[in-house]
Amino acid sequence: MSALKIIVLDDDPTGSQTVHSCPLLLRWDVETLLVGLGHPSPLCFILANTRSLSAEAAEARTREICHNLRQAIAQLNLQHWLIVSRGDSTLRGHFWTEPQAIAAELGPFQAQFLVPAFLEGGRITRQGWHFLQTPTGDRPLHATEFARDPLFGYETSYLPAFLAEQAGDPQLSDRIPVLTADNLETAFVAESESSDRWFVVDAETPNQLQQFANRLKLAVLNQGHYLCRSAASLLSALAELPPQPIAPQQFGQLNPQKRVGVVIVGSWTTISTGQLEALLRQPQSVAIAVSIAPFLSSDERNRTQLAADLDRQIQQALKQGQTPVIFTERQFHACASPEQQQQLSRAIADFLADRVRALPTEIGYLICKGGITTNTILVNLDAAIVELRGQIRTGVNLVQLPTCHQKFPSLPIVSFPGNIGDRHDLVTIQRILSGAG
Repeated sequence: MSALKIIVLDDDPTGSQTVHSCPLLLRWDVETLLVGLGHPSPLCFILANTRSLSAEAAEARTREICHNLRQAIAQLNLQHWLIVSRGDSTLRGHFWTEPQAIAAELGPFQAQFLVPAFLEGGRITRQGWHFLQTPTGDRPLHATEFARDPLFGYETSYLPAFLAEQAGDPQLSDRIPVLTADNLETAFVAESESSDRWFVVDAETPNQLQQFANRLKLAVLNQGHYLCRSAASLLSALAELPPQPIAPQQFGQLNPQKRVGVVIVGSWTTISTGQLEALLRQPQSVAIAVSIAPFLSSDERNRTQLAADLDRQIQQALKQGQTPVIFTERQFHACASPEQQQQLSRAIADFLADRVRALPTEIGYLICKGGITTNTILVNLDAAIVELRGQIRTGVNLVQLPTCHQKFPSLPIVSFPGNIGDRHDLVTIQRILSGAG
C-alpha cells in the first residue's frame, strides 16, 4: 500500500460531513482497524466520541485507539499515513488533550496544525482569528453561544491564544505562528521531530485549504510525519474525492418501500430548536418530548416509567403512519460540575439509544440531530463499521448499516450536527427520506 491513507479520529460522528464512500469505524480493536484501513477509500474514520468524555477519559480512549492503530499500520505495512484529530469547528472539545495523547502514542511529529475552518458551515479563520459568518457580518466565535458551552467554554477565538488557554500555558501563544500563503513553507522546513511545533492555518476559501492540503500531502509522501487537529473542510481538500454517487435529493431510494421513519433530536442549540419547531409543524409529525426530570433523580423507576410511556407513543405513531419526533426538553439544565454535566448528557443519550433499539424492524430511516446522540445510537446498534454514503444536505452525512445487520439491515441513518443547517433543513431531510420530495 503506497498511497496516502488519511486516518481520522473523530470526536463525534459528524466529522465526515464533507466526504463520502468511506468506512466509519465504531470499534477500534486491531481486527476492525485492519478492515477499515484496507478499504479502498483514502479515508478511514474512527468514531472515538471523545467529546462526550472527561479530559482524562478522552485521553485514555485516544491512547487506546492509537496503540491499536500502531499495530494495524505495522501489519499492513502502511508507508504513508496522516493522522487527523477531527474536532468541532465551533471550538468545543478537547483541543489540546487529544493531540497530546496521539503524539504520545504515534509521534513525535515534525509539526502539528490547527485547522478549524468549516467553510460549508460559515466558520473561517482570518489572521489567526476564528469567525462565524452571519447575515450581519463575521462574528468572532468567542462572541457566540458556542463559547458559552457549559463543558467547553472559552474566552478567545484568536487561535494561538485559544490553544494556549486549552494547554494552560499562556506563553504558548507567542510560539504558534499563523500560516498564510505567504509563509506556508515555514511549516515544512527541516526540523527535529519534537511534537511541540504548532501552527494555526488561515482559511477563508476552498483554494486556501487546498493549497495547504496539497503541500501537506507532498510532505507526507516524502516521509514526513505530521498531525492535524481540524474541522471537516480540510478532509475534503485532502481526499479530493469525485462527486458522491447519490445526489442529495435521491437519497429516498435507500427507503424504496417509503416506510415511515423516526427523528430524534438530542441537541439543544438554538439552531436545533428552530429546526425542530419547523418539523413539528408538519402534519405527519407527532411530538414526543423527553422530560429531563427523571435523569436528575436517583430513582430508576422514574426512567422505567418514562421509557414505557415513550415506547407506547412511538409505536402508536408508527402504526398510524405518522413520524415520531422524539426530542429532549429545550430548557438546559445546568449541573454543579462539568463531570456531572457529562454524566447527565450520557445518561440521556443512552436512554435515547435504548428507544431506538426498541423500534420495530420495519422503520424506513432514522434521523439523529446532535453528535453525541448520533454516536451513542450507532454504537448501541452493535455494528463494527458503517458505510458513509454521502451528504444529504450541506454538512449533513448519511450512513447505512450493513446488509447483514441483525435487526435493521441497510437502514439509512442521518447524522445531523447540532450547530449547522437552516431552519427548514430537518423538514427537507425528512421529506427526502420518506419519499415525499
